[in-house]
Amino acid sequence: MCIRDRPVWYTSISAEHCAVRNAAGLFDLSCMGIVEISGPHASYFLNLVTTNDVNALRPGTSQYAYLLDTEGRVLDDVMIYMLTPSRYLMVVNAANKERDWAWLQAVNEREVRIDELRPWARTSFQAALRDLHDPHESYGWLVNVALQGPRSRDILLALLDAAPNSHATAVAELRERLRAMGRGQVIQALVPTPYAPGGVFDLIIARTGYTGEPMGFELFVHPDVLTVLWKQLLEVGGPLGLQPVGMGARDSLRIEAGLPLYGHELAGPFDLRPNEAGFGGQVKLHKPFFIGRRAYLEHSRASRMTVVRFRMDERDLPFPRPGDVVTESHGKVIGRVTSCARSTEGALVGLACVDREYAKNGSEINIFSAPLWESWSKPYQELEIGDRLVVPCKGRVVERFMKRQERPEPNGPGVLTCANGGGKS
Repeated sequence: MCIRDRPVWYTSISAEHCAVRNAAGLFDLSCMGIVEISGPHASYFLNLVTTNDVNALRPGTSQYAYLLDTEGRVLDDVMIYMLTPSRYLMVVNAANKERDWAWLQAVNEREVRIDELRPWARTSFQAALRDLHDPHESYGWLVNVALQGPRSRDILLALLDAAPNSHATAVAELRERLRAMGRGQVIQALVPTPYAPGGVFDLIIARTGYTGEPMGFELFVHPDVLTVLWKQLLEVGGPLGLQPVGMGARDSLRIEAGLPLYGHELAGPFDLRPNEAGFGGQVKLHKPFFIGRRAYLEHSRASRMTVVRFRMDERDLPFPRPGDVVTESHGKVIGRVTSCARSTEGALVGLACVDREYAKNGSEINIFSAPLWESWSKPYQELEIGDRLVVPCKGRVVERFMKRQERPEPNGPGVLTCANGGGKS
């Protein structure tokens, strides 16, 4: 269920990227899948199918985790929100939502193996699962939008300021709850408004996001109210610098921040696992069992690859594309590019999967861009004066994740274009 076609940009990727870093951006995430897991055995089920430790959650908190298959390969990366001790939401990528839903159902119904070494093993208890994009769940439907950037909380407070005066007490209480929210926390809120049916926005508000911004929120709402909420946020947020953000800047922001995208830095052609993507901490090996644990552990012990973030400062370089070859400074092939984006000051920033031996910060690397290879049409013996040869583009490995000082100053540079035209979707 997708509310609208999501554009690559509304104004420009550069402007929207800078809006998120300097003020705030509003993202349509209505195509993301949302699954409700509930009942007395909900936490047991989630600990079985995900890599993180759900028992560490408390009502009103969240965690990032992975779904693995029995061979330890990444099926998806997910966010889990604990609303009550017996009710959780799981947000999955739009491209994987049908497959994820089928997998979760099959595990819950004991229709698939969960351990290749013990083919008879099945779940001991079942949870209640609901696909909140299923037409049969119309009353429980949820979709989400992301409000990201340093002014995002101010915009939510401005939304409360627009509430009718008759709800002053409720609004004051909600303001304090919003101000007190820490990163990863989630609340359920009724926001008074004259524009929504029933006079309220019935929201689930989580202080989470995938842009690298310390301040940001994801808002879950019934799709019948989404358009009204979207317009209201843009109206109250416009004076604070809020802009709608398309899929282009959504991708460039996560690349700049060093965050992985399924199919590029997770799974994909290089079969990347969480530890290789820089998120081994979200795989809790102290749990005695979860699906894929044994195979994941064996793979991690043998793996030599890791994802690095790189920067290329020289201007007018060919744009690296996923799959382009990465070498060390003397020409030895060490890996491949997985994602890249261009900054407005001319630098290229990106992610690459390389041999761990060459992942040290400051290491010099070379990238052989595919367009250059394609332009070399003559054999070595036939080269003449004026012909062009393939030469590498020089770069260096930088900190794996964006630090606060990397964020641009107001009206400073942002990221202009992205290599794969998408975001975490």
